Amino acid sequence: MSEVEFDRPDADSSFLTFVRNEFQKRGTPLRKKLANKHSAAQEVQKLGLKVPKKLRILENIEDLKPWHLKRRAVLKYGRGWSARGVMLLERKGINRYFDHLSLQKYALQSIKEHQARVAKSFGSKDPNWILEELLEPTHAFGAVPYDYKFYVFGGQIGLILQVDRNTTPPKQALFDGSFKPLHLGVDYLLTGKSCQPGLPIVPPHATELMWWALKLASITDSPFVSIDLYDTPQGPVFGEFTFSPGATHKRMFTLSKRLIDYYDELFNAAEKRLEEGVEVKRGQFDTDMARFVDLVATADYKTLARTSKIPTELYKTWSGVAYNRGSIGALRLSEYFRNRAEAAEDQTEKAIYTHLSSAWESIQKEVKAHTRKYKAMAATP
Repeated sequence: MSEVEFDRPDADSSFLTFVRNEFQKRGTPLRKKLANKHSAAQEVQKLGLKVPKKLRILENIEDLKPWHLKRRAVLKYGRGWSARGVMLLERKGINRYFDHLSLQKYALQSIKEHQARVAKSFGSKDPNWILEELLEPTHAFGAVPYDYKFYVFGGQIGLILQVDRNTTPPKQALFDGSFKPLHLGVDYLLTGKSCQPGLPIVPPHATELMWWALKLASITDSPFVSIDLYDTPQGPVFGEFTFSPGATHKRMFTLSKRLIDYYDELFNAAEKRLEEGVEVKRGQFDTDMARFVDLVATADYKTLARTSKIPTELYKTWSGVAYNRGSIGALRLSEYFRNRAEAAEDQTEKAIYTHLSSAWESIQKEVKAHTRKYKAMAATP
């Protein structure tokens, strides 16, 4: 088997070139508007998607008061990216707060000083800070919900990045566009010390998240956008639009050349559709994935919502076992969705359950492979 090759120079990839250019300077007025977290949230709410409840917007961080933070709150720099300036705060005493992102305690004045340094590092002319509710997770491992970043090229999801901020540094795992796990060392590499490998966990509202990612991408004027969404007990919640994801531009992970070629193909087709207003036939990189994404895009949303109704405690228990490298947890989830598929009368629901069963079966294999590797290392003298 030939050795897998990774990464390309930006100039050799239309997708990576676009991300670099958007990182340096936003391309259009609409992208500038949607990249702003406050105005983006207003647009998303009009479409009916939930956004974190806004508690307050501050133009001067010195105006931050203890009663603004409530018991749990997210404080984020409004013109930042790559989680810089984001603090997930929980009150732990009088003017004392624990940040679930950095895993450090802060006094109120220390929070202000930290945020002032963040604003200075971005160099924005009109700084602002957003305070919003700290969402509850659907999983049982940590206080912070996973961040799922959907890389959308026109009407096709090409990549899903899962970020677990319950650890420092954060854990990352990658899926294809239909929540089938990609393989570390084969499809991608993690680069540097800014992140560590995590286990891919398919969220209970997976198909609803996909539907919203495609819906939100359709209101942009871009051949590529990353849509950040959270899975909560109440369903999908919006995070942000990102046209220049730092994880890609800064090479927090590097993709195989095979995947970069695929994303260039998707990007070029999406760009041509925007410029010429014509449909461009997609390549057959992964027919099953494209078929499933198309199924979700055209499905009735109520059908997708029904497929998300897995009992909360069962999901938390089984996914928690899988998260802790117990393959039986992924096996139980795969069996659960297989049984739902066999019982389903609606053909769309049957297809969705079958796909989710297959996704968890792939995760089970990932866990088993990790266990075999660990045992082999432990047995080496």
